[in-house]
Amino acid sequence: SSYPCSHKSTNRAPLRLQIDTNMTTANSSSAADATPQHGTLKDDADGTQKDDADETCDPDALLSPDRVASSPLPGVVLLKNALDDAGQREVLEWALRHGIDRRAWLDEEGALNAPRQFRGRCYDAVEAVDRRAGALSDALQKAAKQAYGEVDPVGASTTHLLMLFYANLERGLGWHRDNGRSDGRDLTPVVSLSLGAACSFRMKHGPNDPETVVQLESGDAILFGGPARHVMHAVTDLRKGT
Repeated sequence: SSYPCSHKSTNRAPLRLQIDTNMTTANSSSAADATPQHGTLKDDADGTQKDDADETCDPDALLSPDRVASSPLPGVVLLKNALDDAGQREVLEWALRHGIDRRAWLDEEGALNAPRQFRGRCYDAVEAVDRRAGALSDALQKAAKQAYGEVDPVGASTTHLLMLFYANLERGLGWHRDNGRSDGRDLTPVVSLSLGAACSFRMKHGPNDPETVVQLESGDAILFGGPARHVMHAVTDLRKGT
């Protein structure tokens, strides 16, 4: 069945939304065809106007001051409370606009475009979604680097993002590595932001290696690059009402 509504006509948020960003070249035709979304114009201190999409990616300007960083594995940085409630609402707004209003998560009949996984999925250039996504990803990278200087490498500007909408909390995401054609070939980190339902994020380097498990809640971000860039990972235990 088709997705029931546009985000403009409902107060219901996605059960879980995952946004992963990287620095690769998109293969999606929608990335080239979509109209770039510019930020709104604001009055600067001197009375001139500027585009908020061009604002600094300073972590202290874009992220929650209450964020807490940890490194559960070499090359992995977990940023708890990376976004406060207001920041989460802003990201949710532009994500739903692209996923639902522009139908990036939907097929021609209005149903989710990855029905076997009970998910909506889209992969697009940042400019096709909202340029604030790039600034946010860059800010998360800088915050990770400030907390753990050994995170390597960090510094490339974000160009593309993958957005996953989990419509069924009975299904997570099985074990895999981010090593597909659109995932990039270098060790530049994947930046993953979670909104909505909490989950367990599981990591291991090989099929028979021990797991490292972290809990991701709404507004948390996890980055994995350098020695962990191609770590196996899975999303499990999605929890309703969180």
